[in-house]
Amino acid sequence: MSNLAKLNVLTVGSLCETMKSNYRTSKPDDSDSDSDHDEDLDHDSSEDHEEADLIEDMANLDVKEIKAVKEEVQEPDIYKAIEMFRLMKYFKNEAAVSGKFHKKHEEAVAAVFIKTGFNKFKPDKKLKQKEVMDWMSNPKNSTQFPVGSFIEQPLGSNNSPDFLVKISESSILPVEAKSSSQMYPMYNSGGIKSNYLYVFCSKKPNQTTIFMGEDIITTAQNKLIEAHIKKVRLMDEELNKNLALLDVNKRGVSYYTRPMIQQKGGAKYVNYFTHANRNIVENKTVAFIKRLIAL
Repeated sequence: MSNLAKLNVLTVGSLCETMKSNYRTSKPDDSDSDSDHDEDLDHDSSEDHEEADLIEDMANLDVKEIKAVKEEVQEPDIYKAIEMFRLMKYFKNEAAVSGKFHKKHEEAVAAVFIKTGFNKFKPDKKLKQKEVMDWMSNPKNSTQFPVGSFIEQPLGSNNSPDFLVKISESSILPVEAKSSSQMYPMYNSGGIKSNYLYVFCSKKPNQTTIFMGEDIITTAQNKLIEAHIKKVRLMDEELNKNLALLDVNKRGVSYYTRPMIQQKGGAKYVNYFTHANRNIVENKTVAFIKRLIAL
């Protein structure tokens, strides 16, 4: 039976329930004897093995297959969406022959939202940054944005967040999808947003991890960077005034400093999949999502 056919046997809910008990289980302590481990294995039923295989199959689906998985979700469930994200494999964002840029990872994230009960919502007019920021700070002001729906690229393809998800009348979750061939994402000039949920997949481990921006950068660090950017902007203005005075060729040469957010320190600091705090951060993220649901 194919991966997709087997997955259609279970609902999204049962997949997630199974995953919670089986996914990323810790290794037995060194003090555990082989006999104890063997005894535990004896208690595994064929059904347990089948469900474990189904979870592995879920991680091997592509975007089209994710969309085809049948489920019985009656109400939007952000918690199940988060658990499905943790099962996802690597999705590459790449340029097509036509010149268009295919964001397969974002397509996969959108597919998960739909499969867990959320509806894709398209506003009647183009949203402005000030409006989106207000919605995130004051969700009750987003009266046209239905609960249980999501907006893809609310500020366009070149601006964050990639998604806005309205969980309830009092909670909107900004979501950023990151995909990389490396073990860490690239933030570049967009910066790291403390209140964003990040869904990051990497080619090397062929895995996905989730985290809130606040678990990568502190408020104090963000403020320090923002202050530095403002200082440099003023320096750029002064530099460009002087460049204009020297522009005898009449070519309008000017200079712009682009902020580039990076991470350094070796694998101990920048490998998101072997980082000592990975499980702590993922569990903390799930707990945060649970609190959002309760609002």
